[in-house]
Parts: sequence; structure tokens; C-alpha cells
Amino acid sequence: MSIGQFSQRIEMFVLIGIAMFIGSAERLVATVILPSLPPGSQYQLIFATSQVTDATSSSLSTYNSFVTNSAMPLTAMLPAGVTWHAVGSTGATPNDAKDNAPSFAGIPIYNTQGIEVSPGNIYSGSGLLSPILYDENGTLVTQSSGTDLIWTGADALGNDSSNPLSSATPEFGMVGVMTTNWITGSN
Repeated sequence: MSIGQFSQRIEMFVLIGIAMFIGSAERLVATVILPSLPPGSQYQLIFATSQVTDATSSSLSTYNSFVTNSAMPLTAMLPAGVTWHAVGSTGATPNDAKDNAPSFAGIPIYNTQGIEVSPGNIYSGSGLLSPILYDENGTLVTQSSGTDLIWTGADALGNDSSNPLSSATPEFGMVGVMTTNWITGSN
């Protein structure tokens, strides 16, 4: 992608949200499918938001609020206590992605179509089992829509990159890949 194309698409980038909860497998809304797991299983969800935002704030609370608001229809159908956190880094310690939106070994991560994205710890630097691909509504995010690129500000290990959110050229990831480019796409 050339710099010219990047600058034309910058307003289309979105954040990834992640949450952990305990729940059962069920269809939530018309296009969202939870993973087929026994009731009481722990897992996390990850999605690219359907809403857009700029990456100018240096406060992770801004991005967490954005993700939480984007996920409201989904949250209303999940068990109480679900919280959402942006997979993003602002460059201010300890505000990196792996601390803001932690993932844990042994707790699998699924997209909103019930497809396992990672067996846990998405910040291992080893890539994903499946791409994220979907938004909070279960809608496929495509390259043609220009929303396949997401602001992260993070490196492959979930740490602050040299281009965190709020910098002149924040790091971005790609929802359609399984390599570490999902989080650091690379700016």
C-alpha cells in the first residue's frame, strides 16, 4: 500500500475490542454466533468495530469507551459483567495493548462468528489460528469496504510500538490475516 492510499483510507480504520466472560453457546443476534462450548466455559471475544474513530487520543479510556459503546447491542445479550477493552497502545506506561486488553493462555479467543482465533494469549508473536474478520454485529469486514485496517498502536507482542495511538502515524493491524500483521500491519 502506498502512502497516498494510506492517507486516503485513514478515516476508515477501527479498533479491535476484546472481552472475557463466562457463557453458553447460543445465537445472539441474527449474525452473531457464539462458540460451541459447554455452559460455564471461559472464553474471550474479539472483533473489529463497525464504527470508526481517529487515533488522536493519548488516553486508553477514550478507546475503551468507544469499543464499549460500539458493542452495546452485543453486550445486552451477554451475561452481566462483560467488559470491553480496546486492543491498543498509547505509548504511556502501562498503557499497552497486552495490559489494557489482556489475554490468557488456555482461555480461547473467538470472533463473532464462533470461529476460534487463538487458543489464548494473542500477544505471543506467533500469529492467529483464524483471522478476526468480523465486527461486533457478526458482519464480515472486507478490504473493499476499507475497514480491514485497524488502529492498534502496538507491536506483535502487544507492547507500545514506535508509533502508538495519538502519534502522527499510529500503528495499524489487519483483520483478514493470521500473521502478526493482525496487530502490526505495519506502519
